[in-house]
Amino acid sequence: MEKKLADSQDKGLADAVQTCLSLAIDKQTDKLSSLGRWQVSRENPQGIFGRQAIPMLWDFSEVNPISGSAGDLKTALEWIIDVCKSNYSLNNTGQTQQANAAHHPLPDDFIQGFISDPPYYDNIEYSDLSDFFYVWLKRTLPKTIGIPFEDELTPKEEECIVDPNRGKDKAYFEQQMGKAMAEGCRILSPEGIGVIVFAHKSTSGWEAQLQAMIDAGWTITGSWPIDTELNNRMNAMGTAALASSVHIVCRPRTFDSALIGDWRDVLQELPNASMNGCPD
Repeated sequence: MEKKLADSQDKGLADAVQTCLSLAIDKQTDKLSSLGRWQVSRENPQGIFGRQAIPMLWDFSEVNPISGSAGDLKTALEWIIDVCKSNYSLNNTGQTQQANAAHHPLPDDFIQGFISDPPYYDNIEYSDLSDFFYVWLKRTLPKTIGIPFEDELTPKEEECIVDPNRGKDKAYFEQQMGKAMAEGCRILSPEGIGVIVFAHKSTSGWEAQLQAMIDAGWTITGSWPIDTELNNRMNAMGTAALASSVHIVCRPRTFDSALIGDWRDVLQELPNASMNGCPD
């Protein structure tokens, strides 16, 4: 029995170490890419994801992975180690589970808090960007941790975004987001609280998100804009890029739906509010 326990612990440690090394290599791919850029102000190499896209560059910074300087493998490993040190504790345990947000495995009225940071309408094509890292994780993560990686690239059919190239319009986004929001409302206890993080520069994006939440059975009780982005990131310099995400506080709706206001009335007031400014 003791030998089996020791073997199990050794295997768990080996999987954890290989996983950390895989993440370090994945981080290195960002710096070693031919689309990596040189940051003049700090005089060091930067990865390709200065914004949520893969840009075209006229030149690139070439990083030596064993140089002992910025951008090398040692730097990537130190990042992973720092994360492990700051988040790992023998006194705290948790459980993670991957599932489709529109088909949640938890039972009804099960949780007290529901916190979600869903896709931001048409801002980011998450699955396309994930492919950059996915192909390397397929090659480096230990097979024994149970991730099959059966798909050549990340799945895209059920991705909840607005993408005309894939036939996903505003109606599709509202429908899929409505399913995810309804599941969140189902698993949350009647006394629980929900927080939905969202950001978008257009009224159409906000309309789609809020409509999906209202149709799913949520009542919105408050909102808090919180700065979530660095001011020195690439797409924030000299642009009107969003620096804050709005944390929408909501609860499951328990009163008569007839008391809900008409969103179209709100839309009629939006142009005047945006032109004249909101009252204090």
